[in-house]
Amino acid sequence: MSESFWETKEEAELWAWMVQTKIRSPQHAKHHLDALVRLSLSETLRLQVESLMNHFWDPDRLLPPLVRFLDGCRQVGIDLESLALNELAPVLTHSPVLARTLLRQPELAISLVRDKYLERPKKRTMWMVEAQARLANVGDPDVFDKELRRFRNKEMLRIAARELRGEDVRETALELSFLAEICLEVTVQFWRRQLTLSLGAPRLAAFPDRECRFVVMGMGKLGGRELNYSSDIDLIYFYEADDEAEPMDSDRSDTVDLHRWFSRLSELVSKSISRVTEDGFCFRVDLGLRPEGKFGPICNSVAAAETYYESWGHPWERVAWVRARPVAGDLDLGVELIGSLSPFIWRKTLDNKAIDDIRRIKTQINDRARRRHAEGTIPKAWDVKLGEGGIREIEFFANAFQLIYGGKMPVLREPSTVKALEKLVYAGLVPAKTGEVLRDAYLLFRRVEHRIQIAEERQTHSLPTTPAAIDALARSLGVTGTENDTAAGLTRMLDTPRRAVATTFEQLLIVENGPDNAQQDVDSDNNYLVSVVLSTEHDDRQRTDAMVALGYGEPLDDRSNYEPLEVIKSLQRRPTTPFHPRHASRFEPLCRDWVREAGLCPQPVVALRHLRNFVWNLRENTAIYDILQRVEPARRLLLTLFASSAFLARAVARRPYLVDSLVFQGRGQRTKTKTVLETELAAVLMLSDDLESKLNLCRRVQTEEMVRIALLDLAGDLSITEVGEQLSDLADVLVAAVLECATAELRNRGRLVGAPLAVFALGRWGTREMGFGSDLDVLFLYSDTAEDDGSVERQQIMARLAQTFITHMTCMLAEGTLYSVDTRLRPDGGHGALVSSVPAFLRYHRDSNRSDWWEKQALLKARFVAGDKTCITSLESTVTSVVFQAVPPADLAVQMHRLRRRLLDEVAHENAKVYNLKFGRGGLVEIEFIVQLYQLQLGYSHPELRHGTMLQLLWWLGSKSCLAPMDCQVLTDAWRFYRRLENRIRLQRDRSADEFFISTPEVDQLARQMGYGQVPGRTAAEQLVVHYNRHADAVHALYSAHFIERCDESKS
Repeated sequence: MSESFWETKEEAELWAWMVQTKIRSPQHAKHHLDALVRLSLSETLRLQVESLMNHFWDPDRLLPPLVRFLDGCRQVGIDLESLALNELAPVLTHSPVLARTLLRQPELAISLVRDKYLERPKKRTMWMVEAQARLANVGDPDVFDKELRRFRNKEMLRIAARELRGEDVRETALELSFLAEICLEVTVQFWRRQLTLSLGAPRLAAFPDRECRFVVMGMGKLGGRELNYSSDIDLIYFYEADDEAEPMDSDRSDTVDLHRWFSRLSELVSKSISRVTEDGFCFRVDLGLRPEGKFGPICNSVAAAETYYESWGHPWERVAWVRARPVAGDLDLGVELIGSLSPFIWRKTLDNKAIDDIRRIKTQINDRARRRHAEGTIPKAWDVKLGEGGIREIEFFANAFQLIYGGKMPVLREPSTVKALEKLVYAGLVPAKTGEVLRDAYLLFRRVEHRIQIAEERQTHSLPTTPAAIDALARSLGVTGTENDTAAGLTRMLDTPRRAVATTFEQLLIVENGPDNAQQDVDSDNNYLVSVVLSTEHDDRQRTDAMVALGYGEPLDDRSNYEPLEVIKSLQRRPTTPFHPRHASRFEPLCRDWVREAGLCPQPVVALRHLRNFVWNLRENTAIYDILQRVEPARRLLLTLFASSAFLARAVARRPYLVDSLVFQGRGQRTKTKTVLETELAAVLMLSDDLESKLNLCRRVQTEEMVRIALLDLAGDLSITEVGEQLSDLADVLVAAVLECATAELRNRGRLVGAPLAVFALGRWGTREMGFGSDLDVLFLYSDTAEDDGSVERQQIMARLAQTFITHMTCMLAEGTLYSVDTRLRPDGGHGALVSSVPAFLRYHRDSNRSDWWEKQALLKARFVAGDKTCITSLESTVTSVVFQAVPPADLAVQMHRLRRRLLDEVAHENAKVYNLKFGRGGLVEIEFIVQLYQLQLGYSHPELRHGTMLQLLWWLGSKSCLAPMDCQVLTDAWRFYRRLENRIRLQRDRSADEFFISTPEVDQLARQMGYGQVPGRTAAEQLVVHYNRHADAVHALYSAHFIERCDESKS
């Protein structure tokens, strides 16, 4: 065996090496290094230890628990070679309690480093499968509690390891919430079975064939799925009804009424979850938010709850129900309950008393925070949750706006604090910069909170008080240096966001006596700066300095030709704008607000540029200026869109009437069905008989709907699936209307008789997965009678109709264009006829010498949209007979991989600074090819695999074990991530979304729109790139297993 790295060094060299690795106590470290030598570690392990010493955040604290752990593992016969020390080191170092757990149960360490979900979050469905497998057949309560705690402890260890390895705190909070939900669900199921055996099933007298429903409502952080590592879980129990109800077997002597039945169930669930055993506890349960608090019944019927809240509900209970969500039991009952309590929670109108109630709650939070602030200051003893400028103030800031505006704006009814802040920004209620500051502070404070609780393994929110503990916390967050350096670094890290939160919270709902003197001074300064910017009496240097102070950024070189000022001056020169001196008396307040609020945008210069274009196009439309001057949310939202989305900025600038959409943002329908879209479009088109007018109206409807969908998407109110469905349904409706216009036009000219053309959607439009800016992949077919088969005249007529349709879709009118139309997926591609008869189409694809496999792949996504419905059956039979074969070609994978290589080499054009989401390594195309390989191989015998969205097909492949659960999750997560990023890029840049430029200044803002915030040691942009690469690596590994390795095998 070769000597260990420290044995080969002379004393002086060893000391120099320890200094280089930032060991602060060399003598102490030498003692533990000697102990490692006595363990006679293998060369592999010695290299692991050396690497850890060189790169770990706190090598001094790592050595003692590492030596004890390795020694303990060796004593019980654990194979040390199986340990991934880089994964275990953070847990061993940061949490003495978890370190002792691993020492007592070293098999947990083996389980942890082998866990596939250490690098990615586990989905709720997977939690449920694992819990059911472990607990479903358990009948003994003590055994159940023991197994439940072991399940919980194993998962808490994994989540702690993920947190300490720097994973997104939103992911770890979500997983903690999932764990609590699953523990509650299996516990409710267990005790419901037990009570049914002992007391009979709880049935409603009015519905004797159905059991009474029961739901557990999660409140607070559990409701928002933002649980922390040592959280209590706030619960309220409800059952369906108790009037005219009785349990099953009413002739039994031990029968009880439903209220007592479910009260007993609630007691047993609470005790099973919270009691401390030799294996610990699952979660502490807090039932204090139930009706009447600790004096009220443990469980209430829905009717009793409705009566209580309508008659005696307190203002603080409205705040609590903002974050309510059903977490276990009958989730539908929970949704129904929230709906029935909606008038109590979300008031359509708020009187002065309601506003004063919210103010009083704010004052109480303020008073408690100030008392705590007097007890502890950064970095010692500050309470991250309840202290001044802490988590509670951020949560209430969001809740207050939700309570005030949520009655009229259903989009704001969101239990998650982070998502609620996003929705407030895109409702125009909160400046974008304020939302960004609060979100970053919230995520930072939650990370700190987790680190504190993992280290101490108890429910605490206060920063540690001893220098050693402060140093340990700071180093875990990436702060380096001496003990004094780390304390100072932690202070700087937390103090700036804490002060920003405290200031923002202080200004929330300022009472009538006005702001404090400090805030008055700030407002006065800002008003003066705005006056300087808009004054032509000040010179350019003074105006530039004022804009810099307002947040527009430092000039790139000297202070001449400062772009933000040049924009303002150009607006003042043009007589038609509200900035021109002749409009000063009427619109000065509007201009002052625009200058001040644009400086608060994430990209103020970009916001100003788009504002200029908007104002120039608006000309002297004083009605819209009046609206924007009067309606603050619409004005603020307009600037937010100008700063964050070129797609929306250009849409609004070209069509100022869209301001109406901003005024009513959040108040309309979240989603629209295809039927609703058809009805609304038909009503609009009835306003005109003129063809050009109809086409312009189609474009206008498209723009209005695109803006609606984009705003909901940016606010996080639509899933990626819903975005695709909404955009695809909109395209369907517009295509049908334009085809009808084109058909009517040719019929009126006498050039068309018989059945119309059939339009089929291909690509993402075909699977209803469109993105913003997607073009339309179209296939035109027409039916032929026997005597018309091959008729040149018929073919020419249909080609003319198709060309007319394309012209109507793509021509530039006053309202712009509709969609780009791509017909290259037709037979013979760009060289083939624009339209095909059904018989000709069938002949083409049945002739193996003419139709390539990639063309058959394209047909997997074909979907009828408009026109001649008689073609549907013909196309389906073509696809079935040609694409889905009983015995697919032996070289199918080889053919598909050959095409993939061409796309990678000729289309992707990736390099170190540019990724390609669609065609690049590990991108969308590789996911599609994996799924399509299964479709082509299994579609003949499994018709349900022939059609569907990518997520539907992945779910099917996972449910049938064609793909391993982990592989299915890898592909599903990557697909969602790429599609969301694709849409965000399109909205931000208003151009091709395939290319992802990772080194441009806009990436940080793009990352923030993806939900990333600033975290210790890593920018939002860096986090986005890391996650992108992680997804790409995982997808490409699966693609290689399905294609590259098979191709290599076929060669050998």
